[in-house]
Amino acid sequence: CTSLLRLIRVKKRKKKIVVWTETCPHYFIYNSDDFLNNAPYLKVIPPVRHRFEAMGLVAAVANGEIDIISTDHCAVNPDVQEQGWNNVWNADNGIGSIDVYFSILLHLSRLRILSLPQIAKLTAEHPARLFGLKDRGMIMPGKRAHIVIADLKKERCVEDTASPYNGMAFMGSVDCTIVHGRIVMEDGRIKTRRLGRFVPGNWVS
Repeated sequence: CTSLLRLIRVKKRKKKIVVWTETCPHYFIYNSDDFLNNAPYLKVIPPVRHRFEAMGLVAAVANGEIDIISTDHCAVNPDVQEQGWNNVWNADNGIGSIDVYFSILLHLSRLRILSLPQIAKLTAEHPARLFGLKDRGMIMPGKRAHIVIADLKKERCVEDTASPYNGMAFMGSVDCTIVHGRIVMEDGRIKTRRLGRFVPGNWVS
């Protein structure tokens, strides 16, 4: 991780190629020491690294060297994952994190590691730019009304035995999600049918 970040710094400084960097919350929340206690539920590709690598990744996120933070969400079957305690190769790859994703980032804001404008760029503005989706990614006239409303003072306690985040608490919770100007989730309840659809991107080069 640290050697790759050094290479990215050089490439960006020389401006010879366009470089976009992406990571996921579990890579800076967890490290290889945690794998021993959560092996089936932390079996991800690439794997979690040494704690010093995780600390370096947090610093890279904070100073703007990372462009995008995604969920890398992959729903897992607990029955399958449980088979990984005796042999981790019996567990599927992946981690379910879409429900706790924003709470983790809001918690980092609470710890003053990330600012709210940084979170908006990492989760919306930069992904929209990367995929050439000019009608979304920011809150402004002419953009699609895809909005998340969060309570920064509300604690989010994770209760999911199929998640490595089970039992953890984060300060910050999503209260409402708006898609195309319509409320689709409020207070943890789905309010309408699914409105999502595949949107082909136009990669920035």
